[in-house]
Amino acid sequence: MKRDTPLSVDEARLLIDAMLLRHANTDLKTGKVDASKDGKQIVLGLVNANGDIVKNITLDAFTGRPDRGEFRELRHMMGKPDRKDRFNNKYSTAQMETLTKAMILMRGKGDLVLGKLTETDRGTYIATITNKGGDIVREVELSRVTARPIDGHPAFGPEGALKKM
Repeated sequence: MKRDTPLSVDEARLLIDAMLLRHANTDLKTGKVDASKDGKQIVLGLVNANGDIVKNITLDAFTGRPDRGEFRELRHMMGKPDRKDRFNNKYSTAQMETLTKAMILMRGKGDLVLGKLTETDRGTYIATITNKGGDIVREVELSRVTARPIDGHPAFGPEGALKKM
């Protein structure tokens, strides 16, 4: 999904943090993040527990994605999440906030933000998605286990448009 405005370095860091979190990779963390002079690319360093750079990733600033070959290499580095254990995981509120913000960044074309995230009595979360002016655009109930909408539908419709309620 191409955005009208490029990602900031903080938004790029958030996207990679969410990817590492979703893959349950605790060995890698985001390091130094720099935007290119022309603003079209963002270079992000992945570091290990000792702080040593493992790999520099170059993201497209308008899509938030690395090129295809670099993405494959990154996925091999992170490994796959444990499929047997996937329903035993429960994300914390801070982790849910990171994953929800990343979902909105990737699908919201830069026009939307997370208004608030509240936990329900059932153990799910209600994410209030707003535009930059603060108007509520959509509320979606997310699973604490998968960080995805509990109704099984995508949070956003085709081409990043919000799904009607």
